[in-house]
Amino acid sequence: MREFSAQAIVLDKEDYGEADGKVFLYGPEYGKIVAKVKSIKKPLSKLNSHLEPFNLVSVRIIDRGPQIVDALTIEKLTPSWGLAKFLNFIKEITFEGQSDPQFWGMIKQAIVSGKIDYKKFLAAQGFDPKFALCQNCGEPKPTYFFFQSHDFWCGQCFSKSQCSSGFLELS
Repeated sequence: MREFSAQAIVLDKEDYGEADGKVFLYGPEYGKIVAKVKSIKKPLSKLNSHLEPFNLVSVRIIDRGPQIVDALTIEKLTPSWGLAKFLNFIKEITFEGQSDPQFWGMIKQAIVSGKIDYKKFLAAQGFDPKFALCQNCGEPKPTYFFFQSHDFWCGQCFSKSQCSSGFLELS
């Protein structure tokens, strides 16, 4: 069984089974990590408060799953709707196991400055809006990006789709 430590920001947390959870992290050494956490929903869980979104944490992970076995909060970021939207964005556009220290630097800079250029982050992940066309009609300069399919859509096609979630407005 391999064990490793990492510093990362907690992007999201989801229920997994009756008492367990799944935590989404992003850090400089390992990129996005999706790890199980045993008994996180139990009242006496020592990990629960550390593994909340908006926390910068130091975690110890074993490769069985992977599974987080220890966590310690380094810094708590001030929660806001804008930061929650940004962390969800990072969760959706990144892939597990692809470390990118430069992208991590962009994330830290955006959090510190409070200025988030989503087009710049999309471009860094290979989804540059400058070269994109609407998935439906082929129109250049799309105004929406869909997380689940990684597609760009123009405003006209978006309004016809009646989609209300899972997208980012680029304008």
